[in-house]
Formats: sequence, structure tokens, C-alpha cells
Amino acid sequence: MIRQKLLFFNGWSSPSQPWQQFLSSWFEAGQFEVIDLPLTRALNQGYERELWFAELTKRMDTQTILVGWSLGGLFAILFAAYLQRHNHRGCTSLIVMMTGPSFLKRGSWHSGLDIEPFNQFKVLLMDALVSSKNTNSVASTTQLIKQFSMLCCYRESDYRENLKYLRGAYKEAGGLSGQALETGLTCLQEIDVSKELDQLVEGRRIRGEDNSICFVFADQDALVSRGAHQELIRRFPSVKTRILSGSAHFPDTHALHQLKLILQAEIR
Repeated sequence: MIRQKLLFFNGWSSPSQPWQQFLSSWFEAGQFEVIDLPLTRALNQGYERELWFAELTKRMDTQTILVGWSLGGLFAILFAAYLQRHNHRGCTSLIVMMTGPSFLKRGSWHSGLDIEPFNQFKVLLMDALVSSKNTNSVASTTQLIKQFSMLCCYRESDYRENLKYLRGAYKEAGGLSGQALETGLTCLQEIDVSKELDQLVEGRRIRGEDNSICFVFADQDALVSRGAHQELIRRFPSVKTRILSGSAHFPDTHALHQLKLILQAEIR
């Protein structure tokens, strides 16, 4: 029986419903919480993040597992580092899914997206966003959801069922927020948690907790480089890594079964 509480950091503008359903299948009500990133706030700025993290500490138990997917994974790392700086010992495990320490390639991380494809990604979404603002049309907003969902679900083999499910979840959640999309793009472009991850790994090594951080990658992720897994192993040999086979950035039913087994093995 799982006794710890789980805080799940949702990704950028993703509907929380799929993760709620996934976690409720094996966690009791009140034992987990899916946290949507408050992207109406300037979370790319350290001061605003610190205020939010101070609020989040009130939602922790004495034993809390932090899990983050996509951009939520970067914020899970930042929050774990915040807790360590403030000598808060409530985080028992950190599990990061479908992201490295940075989405972009930079001096501290070589397996991120090159700036050119990221700019193309940004133009694609911003054009659809501007169109939806100017026309205030359901069609434009729907197109934006279609494009973003495609990037999350794309893989080499058939992905239509997963794509249909994710688009349906967006529709049920009321679509996408324009401000959240813009703030999310800024966070993706600016946030690099390499330093915080270094500090976390060293701090947990000193405390004898160096098996408590795990990264999960998907082998057909269109948004995270396949080299991220190997670079993470080279830079942080004490950090555990797992790979979802045949999974896109947003996992389908088969990949969620794999993910459940991985999380159950990591959560003690």
C-alpha cells in the first residue's frame, strides 16, 4: 500500500483530466494532487516562482513524492531544489518524465532542441494563437489544439487513437489559454535547471539518498532528443533513468501501463 502523498506537476497547458484518471486508478482520493502550472503568473522569473513554491509547501505531507511531466518536470526539479535550500525534508522521491534539464540546447545541456526548430515550433503555435485572438473563432482555437496535440502524440507507428483522446481532453477542459501558451513558451526557452539538478544530486548524495531521483524518457518523443537519456547518464550517473518503449511525448494507453509499473517500482 502506498502511504506517501504524490504531487504531480502537469505540463504546459495540458488538460489535467488524463493524469487525474491515470493516478486515481491506483492512488486513493486525497492521496495525490495534479498541479496545473499557474502560467498566468511570470514563472520564468525567480521571485514569482519562490512565492508559488512557498504556497506549494503547505500542500505537502511529511513524505511526499514529486512527479513532473514535460515542462512540469522542470518545475518539479526547481521545487525539489527549493525544498532542499530551505531544509525541508518532505520530498522522498523525485520522478521527472519526458524532459531533460533544459528543452533547448545550450552550454550546460547539449541534447535539447536546437534554437531553429524551437523557433519554428514557436512560430507554428503563435501564428495559430494570434489567429484565434484576431478572429475570436472556435476554428482557430481548434487548429491550435490540433497542432499542439500532434506534436505531443506523434510517433513513428500509429498514434491516431492517442491523438483523438488528447484532443478530446482539451475540448472537455475548455481549450487552451492564450496567456498560458505565451508564458509557457517563455519558460521553455529560458528555463535551464542544470545547476539545480547538480545541487539536488549532491545534496541527496550527502544525505545517503542518491537513488531517489529518476528520469523517464519516451523512445519516440518528438519534443525531447533521443540523446537526452545518454547525456543524463554521463552527467549524473547516480540518477536513475527509464525508457518507455513505443511512446510519444504524451503516453498512450500501452505506455501508461509501462509508466505505472515504473512509478510503482520507484515509489517506496
